[in-house]
Amino acid sequence: MVEIVSNTTTHDDVNTTKCRTLGLHAFEGNKGDVLLQHMGFNYQYYEDNSLKRKPDNFVAVIRTDHLWNDTSALDLALGGTGQFNNTGKKYSHGSEKYKYNTTLSPQATKDLCCLISNEMASYQRFVLKAFNLDKYQKYETLMGVLHHCHIQYEKDPVDFPFSWETFYNQTCATIEGRKRYARSFS
Repeated sequence: MVEIVSNTTTHDDVNTTKCRTLGLHAFEGNKGDVLLQHMGFNYQYYEDNSLKRKPDNFVAVIRTDHLWNDTSALDLALGGTGQFNNTGKKYSHGSEKYKYNTTLSPQATKDLCCLISNEMASYQRFVLKAFNLDKYQKYETLMGVLHHCHIQYEKDPVDFPFSWETFYNQTCATIEGRKRYARSFS
């Protein structure tokens, strides 16, 4: 990976194209390139191997931004005590030293949401199916995603789920080069 990225700094057309393609494949969860196999284990992968295969099964989710609350509540729902001391091994790979970069323009953020719109659709289905989240938690989570993508949505996303397919077709299909990448939202 380092070699590919460092080679692209020459602005050679082939290397620049390869880097852009690699980046796009990373966003799309394409496991075709050996460097991206980990990226393929995304929401779509888990949806294909869980929700779609066993649609009547229960689904539980643990949201990263509510990690300990969701974990405790889920433990209680499964008959545990719900008591965690929030300690143990933590593997951050040094990510705590990185600062959140808010310099992306609203349009750039929306473009990124376009790139992962099918992932967002899968994520939304997991949240809506989650037995361990109440309606307010689902609402808060889904509206947070829409807000982050700079999408104005006046309806309740729990009762009237947002259509990521419509968003893609109306907003994203005009992004340069995106028409050649088909989307599957089911």
